[in-house]
Amino acid sequence: MRQADRDEVMAASGLKPFDAVYSSYLKSESCLTGLDGNGIPIGMWGIRRETWKWNNPWLLGTDRIDELWRPFLRTTKLLFPLICAKYPCQRNHVDARNKKSIAWLKWLGFEIEPPAPYGVSGALFCKFLRGA
Repeated sequence: MRQADRDEVMAASGLKPFDAVYSSYLKSESCLTGLDGNGIPIGMWGIRRETWKWNNPWLLGTDRIDELWRPFLRTTKLLFPLICAKYPCQRNHVDARNKKSIAWLKWLGFEIEPPAPYGVSGALFCKFLRGA
């Protein structure tokens, strides 16, 4: 898992990387793993139900996402409308230090709220939402 995601997971939940991926996978209604051309994972993302209205999207990536950023952006831009059709109202939190993830979320059309304390550590996170 890339360092920014390790830091985010630890600040939000206190979980170690494997436990965070496994827990996210188990709680998700939909989950996908992105692979590079050699079958090596570049990231896993999914969405879990929060309430009858809200769904929580998540992404945990490897350093390969940064290396393969163009194909990653193309793929997420293609898949995102399909996800939004099934899950129109989405929200979650992103570590305020994670500038690349915040930029990606904005690019996908999420509204990013100002940082506020969140998670087990009380670190600053930005709530992001779409389709409210």
